[in-house]
Amino acid sequence: MIKVEMVEGVAHRVIGMRRQGRYEQVIPLLGELVAFAEEHGIERAGPPAYIRHETDLEAAKEAHHAGAADLEVVLPVEGTVDAKGGVAAYDLAGGPMARIIYMGPYEELEEEYRDFFAWLDRHGKRVAGPVREVFVNEPWKNPEQEPVVWIYAPVE
Repeated sequence: MIKVEMVEGVAHRVIGMRRQGRYEQVIPLLGELVAFAEEHGIERAGPPAYIRHETDLEAAKEAHHAGAADLEVVLPVEGTVDAKGGVAAYDLAGGPMARIIYMGPYEELEEEYRDFFAWLDRHGKRVAGPVREVFVNEPWKNPEQEPVVWIYAPVE
């Protein structure tokens, strides 16, 4: 049984990187963005996140297998940031969101998404934009550590 909470997502100033690829590249890409922030003395304002643009599960599966998934990772930051080298600074909107907490292998996340989206459908909610996977721990530092991911879906 999936536990879904309705929350108010907070707007953030972020630095971010965006590429195309496969979903197993998300965790290393998060590590790359965090390393960029550390190397440039950028103050973090929260944990990093993956922005999942493919909200249709079949489209996500096809994009993954084709190596064409839209991989955007972001890191909330404090103050103004001089972004460079493939990293951009921008604002990430807040608003009403549904949230679940996932703990387990990243490769098994698809089933959690199926349950999450089914719950949203049963409760008359529609996903209204890219889903955010916020990585509470740092699995890129310890590959044997299973990720703890707060998944936020903007809803209407």
